[in-house]
Amino acid sequence: AFDRVDREQLVQRFQKYGAPTHLLRLLKSYLKNRTFHVRTCNREPWHRFC
Repeated sequence: AFDRVDREQLVQRFQKYGAPTHLLRLLKSYLKNRTFHVRTCNREPWHRFC
């Protein structure tokens, strides 16, 4: 579901609800440069870069 969420808005929402700074940094780090691969019918993987 993270491919459909604006990451900056997600972090801002956590900040709005009082998440500590270290948790916000961890969340930003986790969400940065995430990728995923999908393989269907044994074909070459399709890549999506977020």
